[in-house]
Amino acid sequence: MYKLMQQIEEDAKKKKISKTLIAKELRVSNAAVSAYFNPRPNRPIINFFQYTRLLKIIYGCYREDLLIEYWKRVSRKVSREALEWAYVNGKLDLLRFLVDKELLKEYSDPFAKVYLLMLMRSKKEISAAQFLYEVEKMRGTLSEEKGVIEAQVLLDICLLYALCDSACYALILEYNSFLKEKIPKIKNDYLRKAFSARAQKITAHSCLKRNKINECERIATEMISEEYRDKFPLYYNSALLFLSEVYVFSDYQKSISYIKRALGMLDELKGFSKREFELKSTHDFIQIVNGNYNELYLNSLAEKAHYLARQGSEQKRQEALEILEELRRKNGNLSAFQLYYKALATRDAHDMRIAQEAFYQCGDQYYVRLTQNKSYF
Repeated sequence: MYKLMQQIEEDAKKKKISKTLIAKELRVSNAAVSAYFNPRPNRPIINFFQYTRLLKIIYGCYREDLLIEYWKRVSRKVSREALEWAYVNGKLDLLRFLVDKELLKEYSDPFAKVYLLMLMRSKKEISAAQFLYEVEKMRGTLSEEKGVIEAQVLLDICLLYALCDSACYALILEYNSFLKEKIPKIKNDYLRKAFSARAQKITAHSCLKRNKINECERIATEMISEEYRDKFPLYYNSALLFLSEVYVFSDYQKSISYIKRALGMLDELKGFSKREFELKSTHDFIQIVNGNYNELYLNSLAEKAHYLARQGSEQKRQEALEILEELRRKNGNLSAFQLYYKALATRDAHDMRIAQEAFYQCGDQYYVRLTQNKSYF
């Protein structure tokens, strides 16, 4: 631990970040910061949450390599809060390390097994059907004794993920009302707030898909608080993304403002390549749908096809079809959005009906309105 903390202290010095500034940001004394940088055998070391804040101050992000190095050097038990922190901050390599470390023990925390399941889902190492089966199997083996209520709530949230994978958005909204009664029973402050944040995110997403726009806006607005930005930056960013979608058809200026705010957080979310791709794709979608073709990223082949499909030139529309065919060969099929882009390119009413049916099949009652616009025919 000493060598690790010495390295971090040296990096702070190179960046001219003083111990006084660090102490102020961590809300501790200068002496405490000195103790953090000079750990001794009989002296308490910096706790995990303070350590994450320290990394943010010095490096501007949560460096996953240094997070893993921390847990390699501490003998303390992997905490449930650390597992949840790793998940909600998208640190999947750290999560894998923590899960493996815990599961090596003879009597491991059932929490770790739940996170392993979620990790497999995130990395697409398990099918949606197998994920649901495993969730239900684990739910049947847990009781509310000895704090396992936390694991039960986590499994309830996993069930919501499984329902989301199956586009059962109406059922999610109904089931979430029961989950709301369980979450307040959790005594651990961080876990209670983190699980509540997860439930809010899933609910907002489901409301959007169910075309419950006012409810989605209400939840997302609640999520863009300073506490969310500090403790759950990915979920804060998701809320901005939801709000950009809420206004995409009704208020272009608000929609583009929210997505630009979300994009403005990319420096804070270093390493989240999927989120960067998603935000830039959504930015382009908002621009293209509203007829503004300036400052497009076009990092997404689908949105490039979308852009080309809306052009007057037959040659450009043919290019769009070629891109979509490439995506079909690569993925095995086209998404509802991609089928819509194909219909825009072909100017064919039958293709548009196919796209419309695809939106209905995936439970998307919000974006299906795209297929009801006859102006391109």
